[in-house]
This record gives sequence, C-alpha cells and structure tokens, in this order.
Amino acid sequence: MSRNGKERRGVYRGERLGSSEDSRALIQGKEYNYVLQIGEQDEEILGRYSDLLKQGAAHFAQVYYNYLHNNPETADVLFAFERSGGCIGDLVRSQLRQMFGIIDGRQDDSVSVKLAEIGRIHHEQDVRPVWIVGAYRLFLDHLQEVVLRSNGIDEADSGILGSALTKMVFRDLGMINDGYIQAATGTLPREPVRIPDRHDTFSDLMDNIPYVFWSYDVEQKNITFISHECGITDLSAESQLPCICLVRSEDHARLLSSWRRALNGKVSHIMVKAVAGAEGKRWLHYAFYPFHNRHNRILRVHSVMHDMRDLPNTAQQGSEMPVLDELTQLSSRAVWLEHLGVILSFCDQGKYERLAVIILDIDHFNIYNDALGYTVGDELLRQSADRLRAVVPDASNLGRLGGDEFGVVIPLTGKRNDDGSQTASAILNCFDAPYHVAAKDFCLAVSAGISIYPDHGSDADVLLKHAYSALHHADLAGIPCQVYDPGRNVNPVEQLHFSGQLCHALENQEFELHYQPQVEAQEARISGAEALLRWQHPGKGLVFPARFISVAERLGMIMPITDWVLITALRQCRRWFDEGRSVPVAVNMSARCFQSPGLFEKVERALIDADVGGEYLEIEITEATLMTDPERSARILTRLRDLGVTVAIDDFGTGYSSLSYLKRLPIHTLKIDRTFIFDVAEDKHDRAIVQSIIDLGHNLGYKVVAEGVESDKAWSMLNELGCDAVQGYHITRPLPESGFRDWLGKNRISIDTALDS
Repeated sequence: MSRNGKERRGVYRGERLGSSEDSRALIQGKEYNYVLQIGEQDEEILGRYSDLLKQGAAHFAQVYYNYLHNNPETADVLFAFERSGGCIGDLVRSQLRQMFGIIDGRQDDSVSVKLAEIGRIHHEQDVRPVWIVGAYRLFLDHLQEVVLRSNGIDEADSGILGSALTKMVFRDLGMINDGYIQAATGTLPREPVRIPDRHDTFSDLMDNIPYVFWSYDVEQKNITFISHECGITDLSAESQLPCICLVRSEDHARLLSSWRRALNGKVSHIMVKAVAGAEGKRWLHYAFYPFHNRHNRILRVHSVMHDMRDLPNTAQQGSEMPVLDELTQLSSRAVWLEHLGVILSFCDQGKYERLAVIILDIDHFNIYNDALGYTVGDELLRQSADRLRAVVPDASNLGRLGGDEFGVVIPLTGKRNDDGSQTASAILNCFDAPYHVAAKDFCLAVSAGISIYPDHGSDADVLLKHAYSALHHADLAGIPCQVYDPGRNVNPVEQLHFSGQLCHALENQEFELHYQPQVEAQEARISGAEALLRWQHPGKGLVFPARFISVAERLGMIMPITDWVLITALRQCRRWFDEGRSVPVAVNMSARCFQSPGLFEKVERALIDADVGGEYLEIEITEATLMTDPERSARILTRLRDLGVTVAIDDFGTGYSSLSYLKRLPIHTLKIDRTFIFDVAEDKHDRAIVQSIIDLGHNLGYKVVAEGVESDKAWSMLNELGCDAVQGYHITRPLPESGFRDWLGKNRISIDTALDS
C-alpha cells in the first residue's frame, strides 16, 4: 500500500533515475518484461480496452476495502498510519490508482522505478509481501471476471487480453516484492566500527558539552538513563523532569505543558528561564522526543536540556520574540496554544474540572476584503478583537488564530449538561451590533465550534481539531454554534468498513427498530412511542445510528433507510392496533429527507400501505433542519398537516430558530433537549430555561415533551412546571419490538384503545 505523500512524489515522477537503487530497478524491469514476454501486442490490447476494464473500479474498491479491514493485521497497519497523521482514504486510493495503472499497459522505465520504490515503502511501513500477494490475487480475479462478463470485448481478443493482464499483474507484484527485499537486506546490521576506549571517549565528550540527556520509560514510569551532570547542580533521577528544580517557578506550568505534549506523542520544544543565581539571567532549552513502536504506542520519551548560559545573544532574542498578534494585539496562535496547554496542566492538578475550547470564524469574511479592501477588513478584525476582550474574562484565554479566526478557552462548571453552548452564545452576541468603518455600517455573522475537556479529549491538538470539526458542521448546518459530536466523526477505518457493508444492510434485513414510549406527565398514560433505528451488524453486534448515519448520508443511503423506517414503524403501529393497543409513532427525519421533493408522496403512500390515519404519525425534525429554508419548510409542514400528520421540533433549545417563523408554522410539539433535563430538579438555571420553553410552547399552542428523564425527581419537577409528556430511561430504555410489546402488555391499563379503523 503506497503512501502518496509529498516526500514520495518526486520518486513517482522518476526524478531519482540514476541512483544505484533505481538502476537496479531498471534492469529488473527489463528482465521481467523479457521473462514474462511482455511486448507491444500486450500494450496495444490493454490500451484498446482500458476504458472498459476500468468501469468495474468502484466494485473492486469495495472488495479491496473489505479485504484490508477484515484482516486484523492490515487493519492494524492502517490504524497506525492514521494515528501518525496520515489519511487512510488517500493511502487506499493511491494504491488503487497504482493497481489500475496495470490496465494502461505501460512499460517505460519510470514504472519500474516506481514499483520498486513502493516495495521499499512497504518495508518501512511494515506492509508484508503476503498481504500484497493477496491483494493482487483479488485484483486478478476481478479483471478476469470483467473480461469474461463484458459484452464489449471481442471474443477473439478475450484470451489475449486475459494473458496480458496476468503478465502485468505478475510484473507489478514481482517488482514491488523485489523492492521490499532490497530494503530488507539493505537494513541488515553491519559489523560495528571498533573504536578503542570508546566508553571513555564518550564520557569525556558528555562531560564537556552543556547538555543533559535522559530517557523516560512511559510504561514503567521511571527514568532509565541520565547523562553526566555537565556542571549542572541538583540533578536527580527521582522525577519525570529531573531538571525542573533549575527552572524558575513561574515557568513550571509551561514546562509541564510541553512535557505533557510529549507524553501524548508530540515532539515538543520550549525555552524557559532558570532560577536566578549568582550568574544572573540564564536560559534553558528543553526538547522532548517521543519514541513509538510499530503500532504507534508511545514507549519512551527521549529528552534533551540545553543550558544556554554561554549563548546570551540567542537567549535574548528568544525572550524578545513577539507574543501578540500585530493587528489585533491578541495572543498569537502559538502563544494561545501554549496557554491552552498550561490550562490543561492545571486541569491535571485539579484546578479546573472542565474546559470549553471555542473556535470563532467570521462568515464569508473574504467578501469584505475583496470588495472593500484590506484596510476595511483589518479594521473589522480590530473591532472584533475589542468586542471579544469585553466579554472574555481573562485576556490570556483569547487569541487570534489567523485570518478571521479567533480562539477562546473558558472554564466550565462541573455539570455534565454545561457544554459551553450558552457561553458561546453570549460571546456570539457581542457581534450583533453593527460595525462602523469608513463612514459605513456593516453587520458580521460569526460561527462557533466547541470542544470540551475532558469529554472530547485531553490534549490541546485534539481539542483544537475537534473544535474545528464542530465549526465545520455548524457551517454545513447553517447554524451559529455547534458542540463537537463524536458521532459525526466516525473513525475513517470504520467509515471505510461500513461503506462497503451499509449498501447491503437493507437487502439483508439487518436494520431493526427499537421503541421508546412517551408518557403523559400528569396521568401517566402512554401517548406515543419514538421509533429509533438500530443496525444489527453481522460482526459488530448492535450499532447505534451515531456511528453509521453520517456514512449513509455520504453514500446516498439515507433516503432509502428513512423510507424503510417510516414504512416499518407505521406497519408496526397497525399491528399494535389489531392487538387492541393504540400507540402513535414518531419518526426522526434528516434535513436531506425532509427537504426532498417526494416527501409528501412517500408519507401518503406509507400511511395507505399501513392502513392508519395521519394522526398516528409524528415526524421529528431539528430546529436547524426547519430553518435551512423556512419558506419551503412552511409549505412542507402545511401539506403534512393536511394529511393529519403532526410535526415535533426535536432537541429544542439548542438551535437558533426564529420565533417569528416558528409561530406561523403548523407545528404540534416541542421536545426539550435532554441537556436541560439532567439537572432540572437541582439546578435553578436549568429549571428556569425549562419553564421558559414550556411557557413558550403553551403560549404558541404546542404540546411540550421532555427528553432524557432519568429520575423520579426530574419527572415530578417537570409535572410541577406543567410539562405535557416525558420520555427517558426512568420510564424505559428503547426496546426492540418484541420487548416493547411485552412492556405495553404490562402497562395495558394506561393505553387508549380508541383508534379509528
């Protein structure tokens, strides 16, 4: 599996022709062409049928993905590659491009060099030759099947074409494995150079350079080696950082933050001031280098400390490096990230329990620069920085990350429902007032992405990556603020694995519905049930939607899956009625499904198919879905209302819907997001928010349902606040159809059986 990285592109273009390794590859390439009798006839017939043979590429890609991920050893290599910063998708696509290059029939020298180099890369990445043999066996089977089944290949050519393909597969396979063997034999240990008194020479050398070296065993949690003291006092092996006693106390947190990055697998450097002494100002430079094994597991951290007392000019330059962004006078990106690391080290010490990392981005800012010039754009950024200073309590927690992006770090309360969205909303409000620049007024729209420590990571780089991911999803959804959702970021390996299997899940009847009842808060009567999708995966067991829905959306599978959910839920509703139980069902619908042109017709057909009235179906959509295109949403809702179908706004309170639109839409239910319900019995702020939503819903004529009810106290409080219905684990977890039927039987006295047939 070749890595198509920047460092390898020159090799693939043949820029290294002339080296001894490449010369050997050229000779071997000619030898393979001779032994396999690859000639112009093979090149001509492959070129003639090239386009036809490539038509099956998509099918083979699926077969190849499954081959890689079903083998634990190859999957392990892919995981390691991903953890080292590589993109698995790019890696696999590069390999597929190389394999399908066979079809072009090229025999020039650059191909031979490229194939040998791929073999050497395989050796570096621990890709064993036997795996490549298996991959090419699959590829040859695929090509031969294409030749046999295609109507576009002349019968007289099929044998010649099959032979040409076999030759090219053998040539590529042989050249790659030859490259692997060259790399393997080239790395065999040689006889070491024998130097007399080498140990004494090394000791003398170490005694006379201003460095301290040590190696820390991460698993054993101790230092296994320390070099000579080099004249530095108070050196011991009792801590992870044996030289920390030399660093002034004000810089301890920064040094620990840098060390923490190394323990998380990142190379880290930092320069700090030494404790003041008779020698005056003295600087220490630390460098930490993590050592990984082939599975990307961190085994040791090798460290170097450089005493820079003999380099005053360098130290002085380091101390005067700019730490503020020149335009906004906020912290620069590097300083802000270092400060984030310091705050995380405080978290390790118990000072903070939770943090929100917020990335702010001014929407379409390039328009202002392009249309009005950079002078106006710069002034808008300066004024934005001033507004942020006014609302962010600690200026050191605020930085300009580049362009029109700002970063904010905010300590949160220990409550699990505090996800930073309310804090982000307060920050976003500072951008609402118009900007006055160059005698004109401007309005800026700003988006925010949020990640939470420790929920979404404990490392600064991971938290930043997840905040950017949340910002990206906020932009896609057209909403101002989004908290990172791990379900939206499926592991790339798992994503590739699911993409090959999801297409067959429907036809193999692997999907099933679980049901969670809604109960009237005051009378404890069952008023309906929400249908929740589950995938009974043949290898992974029960898989929840968060892990595969995003993949289904990318593959274009979300529409047929939603159709199946709709039809299955309504048919089940009818079966319950036939057994004397009237339970309306609620079905979740994504933005793409809700906005699809044929939604009304699909719903109508599903109701007719199940033989139930529209009043026994409720469609749940989010505020973001509703506000993507409010006018279109209004037309869709009106048509659904004409069928008798009700609509619920799911996760209400987390979005930013316009009340002026909301009051004009034919909505039936507001479902309060579970984050406000967790602590509603104890937290007065949550209680005030829930009370406001209930009052708003009732004033607009809506039914209000609380999700995530997990205790009797929460139910009692919601009843007291006037909530109409509740749903959550305190009543029951979502149950498969048979279990839900049993549950209904035990609670039969609370079921209204007045369904109109």
